[in-house]
Amino acid sequence: MECSAEDYENEEFENIFIKIICNSLDKSFRECKNNRFNVIDFLIISKLKENNLDFDYEDFLLIEGVELIIDRVSFPSNYKISKKVEDIIKNIYSVKWNFCNITFDITKYIERSEFNECCFTKDIFLQKSIPSINVKPYHENFIFFECVFEKDVTIGWETIGRLEIYKGLFLDCVFINNLKLFNTSFKFPFFSNSEFYSNTEYDDLCVYPIRYIKIIVIENCIFDSNFSINGIDLEKSTDKVNVKNYLSNLKSSMFIEDLCIKNSKFNKKFELKYSSVKNIDFDNSNVDGIFDVYKSSFIKAKFRKSIFKEFAAFEYVVFGDGKKENITDFIYTTFKDFSNFRNTKFKSGLNFSSANIKQEPNFLNTNINLVGTDRETLRIIKNSFEKNNKKIEASRFFTYEMREYRKETKWIKNPFRRFVLNANYVISGFGNNYVWPILILCASVALYVHLLIHQNEWVIKTLNLVNIIGGDRAVSWFDTVTYYANEGSKVIIPFNKLLEAKQGFEFISLLFFIWFGVLIWQTVVAVKRNTQH
Repeated sequence: MECSAEDYENEEFENIFIKIICNSLDKSFRECKNNRFNVIDFLIISKLKENNLDFDYEDFLLIEGVELIIDRVSFPSNYKISKKVEDIIKNIYSVKWNFCNITFDITKYIERSEFNECCFTKDIFLQKSIPSINVKPYHENFIFFECVFEKDVTIGWETIGRLEIYKGLFLDCVFINNLKLFNTSFKFPFFSNSEFYSNTEYDDLCVYPIRYIKIIVIENCIFDSNFSINGIDLEKSTDKVNVKNYLSNLKSSMFIEDLCIKNSKFNKKFELKYSSVKNIDFDNSNVDGIFDVYKSSFIKAKFRKSIFKEFAAFEYVVFGDGKKENITDFIYTTFKDFSNFRNTKFKSGLNFSSANIKQEPNFLNTNINLVGTDRETLRIIKNSFEKNNKKIEASRFFTYEMREYRKETKWIKNPFRRFVLNANYVISGFGNNYVWPILILCASVALYVHLLIHQNEWVIKTLNLVNIIGGDRAVSWFDTVTYYANEGSKVIIPFNKLLEAKQGFEFISLLFFIWFGVLIWQTVVAVKRNTQH
């Protein structure tokens, strides 16, 4: 039976609601008794038939298996449950709310209730522990299934006490506003997602894969079971009927605006896979189990003073959006086991310089925006490749590291080092390009041969120019300098043999030979770095 708040005043609505309760209890009671009744049972049945709750129902409520099912009820905005109805809901074996629009505080009745595809239009404050009363299979042990919360949902107290929750809370739910968890110990997964999210607002065959949570705040919580907020693998799901066209336009199936985790501990596995998160702040929190954010995306990510004791998987994750202010930070973050960043993109750069690593991380096929990425981060990545014998990748990040080192070295403080770094950068890109030094070498040889062939001509032109500038005295000084330069060049081993046939051209030849040696060495280094196994 269906009823709506728009059709009845509060008193009339209460009468209809009691009738729904009586019909449901009558049906469930008959099924539990298997149509074998005593005198008291007949009295109860007669009362329920009359839609009358004025009977002693204490023993009735203790009967295992008696369920109250409330279907498709839209409660008035100012509705308040009567004491009789409240006593039944609080103490009955099980209450199932299906497809309801709930406008009142349900936390009093949450221990024995299940909410299936309900919509909650007011804030929910759950500030008491929830024991595990009825042991059920995993997916039936959640209180809220495919529900929509239009207002804030808060669990626990910010400053006092610690709650203990032994049941699952949210399965395939949507949060339009905030989900806040404070000072709570979760003994059962508080949140879970099945493969598809179905919604009765759509046709029966439609599968609606979107999960949405605006803001998640987790502070001072302990998770003794797996923590899992996952989307679905869209690549696999696009093969299924009725969802292929819909899913093909999606980038993710789980959307979170902000995820803030502080001073919390995850004693088992942490999963945030196939999800799209705008901002994640993971502060002073520890994960004892596997940490897995496979194929998720984060625009702004900050991990600070946190410890990952086991394998940390960041594979196929996309960080950032290309803006420098959204750089990914791992500040004083400790990885006690292997960490995997394979095929990960850091679109806004990476700050890994203050991370503590016990094993070398895997950055294979990682794409990093170098703008904003510091030299120490590049050095850590380079070393990780070197220790795993990935020489080509290590050479590539050595080049990136030297580029940052060149930027850090200032002309004023260390002009010679800056000159050497600039020369290396211009000639071969710090060993990354072997074509450019070969081209420079060919051009230098051509210039040297040209000068050698036309030696007498340019010497005469040079003397004439010196004479014009400074007269005979300048020419005399020029002759003296060139004489000593040429004679001095002849004594330098191993170039002295090469200079014997370069009479009057020894010093210039020496400079060219040194330059050729530099270019040849740059070419060898570049070829080696690009081809070494």
